[in-house]
Amino acid sequence: MNLTSEEKRMLAGKDGGLIREAMKFLVALGEAYNAERMIDISYANVFIVTSFWGEGSLTRDLIEEAVNNGVRVRVPTTSTNWGCGSLFTPDNIWEILEVPSSLKDQVLREKDIAKRLGIIPTWTCTPYLVCDTGWYPKGSYISTVESSAVVYFNSVLGARSNRDCLASFYAAITGKYPAYGFHLDKNRYGAYHFDIQAKVETRLDFALLGIFAGKISAMETPVFTGLRKPRSEGLVELSAAISSSGTISMFHIVGITPEAPDLETAFGGKKPIEKIIVSQADLENVHQHMSEKEGKVDFVCLGCPHYSIYEIKEVAELLDGKKIHKGVTLWVCTSPPTAMFAEMAGYADKIRQAGGIIMSGPNYCPLFGPGKPGPEYAFAHPNYSVGSFATDAAKQAYYAKPNLRAEKIFLGSREKCIETAIIGEWRNN
Repeated sequence: MNLTSEEKRMLAGKDGGLIREAMKFLVALGEAYNAERMIDISYANVFIVTSFWGEGSLTRDLIEEAVNNGVRVRVPTTSTNWGCGSLFTPDNIWEILEVPSSLKDQVLREKDIAKRLGIIPTWTCTPYLVCDTGWYPKGSYISTVESSAVVYFNSVLGARSNRDCLASFYAAITGKYPAYGFHLDKNRYGAYHFDIQAKVETRLDFALLGIFAGKISAMETPVFTGLRKPRSEGLVELSAAISSSGTISMFHIVGITPEAPDLETAFGGKKPIEKIIVSQADLENVHQHMSEKEGKVDFVCLGCPHYSIYEIKEVAELLDGKKIHKGVTLWVCTSPPTAMFAEMAGYADKIRQAGGIIMSGPNYCPLFGPGKPGPEYAFAHPNYSVGSFATDAAKQAYYAKPNLRAEKIFLGSREKCIETAIIGEWRNN
């Protein structure tokens, strides 16, 4: 790779061991993808999970040594950290979730590291809902973890990111990233054309479309026609669903998304690999395969990706004056900033009075969190099951059986999930 004098200095260790190891990784990543140079990023969204770093050259001790020596992130950086517990969850949440004390200590240590590095503690899978959009304008280079966020940044906001993991942390502390993949114009054009002839309006509709299109597109970029003025919650859900059934990094909606003013531009002047007509029957078939028709429900989980304040408002209104069934657990997952708004507006009180729990920060999610329910707990306890699981999120429905050993999955509208939480069962009506 062609490195600048600044990049060579970082690679030589002149800015410390952590920066050296970060640049070594980024250079190796770039060479693996034949990148010719580094680019300057304007924003990063990262996680700090030291158990992922192992005992190689980039150890926990090296991280803490760098922090003690004043190393800080070089661009605006937000956190998609794991864990649980914030100002807006129950005081005994660690005990409720049966988080081992050693794991709790690790999470708290990582929160402190992130703080000292200058990472903004958004603790959410939807950072674009709670932070400054000026950090990632259309065409900007960024690096982000969380598959649904990658798709949303690329597709809806027009920023540029690959599906990153630890590379995002390295990019944040160097301000650099190799120029390959979705940072390059040539890799951002569409491959499959999905002509929507079904009714796609609700969050559930977008969820089903995402699962359908993701399975067909695999790693290629889909282009949609026939979608009219989608709301942000639909685009968030589409981003999450399509990156679950496929390894999608972006999509185009002709006439809606930044790089698709028309069909020809979306495909870069080339013909699509295939044109797929999406019918109502196609989406109904996806729904039938993902959701049971009826039965008792143990757990209802909303907010995947994390709910916006408007979605929490709708939940509060649906629960106002009602009570959750005694055999049902209801979680509403969101970011700490959004949970704060819910507290201020009185929505959180209505949810709690009904028997629900608002789960927020650091990025608590049953598909990722360290407690019960969560994959780490499920993998460590072979006989554990979350029971019958209901959600309005295709991503959770897609992963609940392998990650949480759910016995049954129910996927439906927000209204249907709240109704189920109140009566204790999913009814085929």
